[in-house]
Amino acid sequence: MVYTLGVAVIFIRILLGLSMILKLYFTGQKTKKQHFTLIETKSETEPFSFFNWVFISKNNTFSEAEQAEIIAHEKALIKQKYALDLLLIEFLGIRFRKR
Repeated sequence: MVYTLGVAVIFIRILLGLSMILKLYFTGQKTKKQHFTLIETKSETEPFSFFNWVFISKNNTFSEAEQAEIIAHEKALIKQKYALDLLLIEFLGIRFRKR
């Protein structure tokens, strides 16, 4: 019973995280770049990437150079398929959770 509850909680956490990312995607201003889409959000979020999307807050205080460096970093994560790694780890955490 406790195992099933733990799995359900983790699964719900994953779904909530994905829904928050989709909300940012649909409400953000999208700019198509060469190998990714830059999404500028109104939310106060730290920059992050999810598959081929790079999210950055419009309210950030980064200089142009800092923003370029952040985007270069996120592009490297996109190229390495980091979001897929995170999802795989989350689902493996569900699968191999101790009973």
